[in-house]
Amino acid sequence: AKPPPRTMRMRLNLDALTTTFFQRKAADKPAADDGKAKAKKFAQCLDGKKSQNVEIFLNGCGITVDQVKACIMDLDEKALPVDTLGKVREMYPAGEELETLKNFEKQNDPSVIPWGRAETFLIHLTTMPKFPIRSECCMTRGLFKDELEALSQDIITVTSCLNSIVKSAALPAIFALVMQMGNYLNYGSNKGAHKGFTLDSLAVLARVEGFSDKSYTLVRFIMDTLEGERKVREEALEDMKFCDPTSKIDFEDSVRRLGELEKAVDKVAVAVKSKDEDPAGPSHVDDEKFDTVMRSFVDSSKEQLANVRKKVEEAQEMSKTCCEMYAEKAKTPIGDTMTKFAGFRKDMEEARRQNLLAKAKKEKAEKRRVEVEKKAAAKSKAQAKAEPTAQAAAEPGSGDSSAAAAPAAGDGSESPTKDKMRTMKIKIPEKPALSLRRGLGPSSSPSVGRENLPRDQERKTLGPGMLERRSICPSSFSNAGRLSVGPLSRLSMGPSGRPDVLKVSASGRISIGVPSASRKAMGRDDIKKLLESMGGSSRTTVS
Repeated sequence: AKPPPRTMRMRLNLDALTTTFFQRKAADKPAADDGKAKAKKFAQCLDGKKSQNVEIFLNGCGITVDQVKACIMDLDEKALPVDTLGKVREMYPAGEELETLKNFEKQNDPSVIPWGRAETFLIHLTTMPKFPIRSECCMTRGLFKDELEALSQDIITVTSCLNSIVKSAALPAIFALVMQMGNYLNYGSNKGAHKGFTLDSLAVLARVEGFSDKSYTLVRFIMDTLEGERKVREEALEDMKFCDPTSKIDFEDSVRRLGELEKAVDKVAVAVKSKDEDPAGPSHVDDEKFDTVMRSFVDSSKEQLANVRKKVEEAQEMSKTCCEMYAEKAKTPIGDTMTKFAGFRKDMEEARRQNLLAKAKKEKAEKRRVEVEKKAAAKSKAQAKAEPTAQAAAEPGSGDSSAAAAPAAGDGSESPTKDKMRTMKIKIPEKPALSLRRGLGPSSSPSVGRENLPRDQERKTLGPGMLERRSICPSSFSNAGRLSVGPLSRLSMGPSGRPDVLKVSASGRISIGVPSASRKAMGRDDIKKLLESMGGSSRTTVS
């Protein structure tokens, strides 16, 4: 057995490997011997979450303590938005957090250790006297105008709509018409002879269809009836004009919001109420400027709220009247009642639109029918005038009268619907008469016929196989005694054909009948030339 091969050994430079891929660790610096602890950057007392929320708010809104002070202390409404002031009021410390900030302020000097941003902002808020009361009064004054305007608009819309519905004279008249229609249609059944109906029945009117026309409903019939009572129709539509926007208003929610606004104004009145019997005396806020501005606001706002409250009570009374008048339940919301009126008004407008479209379509069809009748009458009249002329022309000896009547035909007595004849010049193509035999070929019958074929069929039937030898026999002659052969045919005279071709008369003359040799018939002169060219010396008679 062969010994295993020797392994080659290589020397590894460990010094170069160590120098390249290793580095000596630096010696640690000796610790300071002064023993002083590392100082903090800012002094903080709030928990991390609270501090973070305050700083995020300040960075996001970009407000400062000066802006808050101008809004609260100087009563500048443009210094700070109302919603931002509300968020500041929510961050105001209370309870233990307020005590913590007060102790923090006493124990820490900001000149030595700066306070955190959140602590600084909240401590400045606490330095403003009566901040919670002041901020609440300022928020009420800032929100009052927009809130009252929105509430007033909704309540006025509801009140106007209810007033139109309750005091309407056209709606009861239309409902009386609906009552008569219902009793008439339901006569003799349990649903007949009723004295009233609910507003829910108004939606059924648009679903009752006619037998002949399924698109014609009771609402369309009502609108057709009201076409003669235009005043009633227009008044009814006008009285229900605000029903659709009123149905989208939550009246109960509006009343609740009005109560909340009244409570907010009452809180402001309590805050600026005089501490003594003098109404103009100092309040608990003890700020003359603040008391003057807020007392003026309370007086004007209470007057406006009283007017709105009066309209609310009026709307509530009319709502009860409307429910009693139109057979609705006592506690039915105003929005539900107005939804039914709005749906009825919409059905009335749609029904009138369909009636107008149907009327226009009917008038158009009637106009078209009249035009067709006029055209038919004019045509029959023209035909009636043309009949005597045609009869006179058909009688013998009436040439002069027909000639005299011909100019009169162009005087406009002809039917207007009849087109005039036009004279056109055309060129008749010259087409020579050809004597061809249809189906000429090996499989054809021996008889030769004479036929006039079209040019294209002539080209089609004339081919190499058409040239063949033919024998003359008695059957090759026509009734007139002439030989009928097709073109390009070779003729030979057989025994059976000689007696018929060569006819000898009593005087000894021979008559030779020559068939058509070309497309053009041969005359007597052509035959003579042919005989002379053949050198015939015998006396022949050309027939």
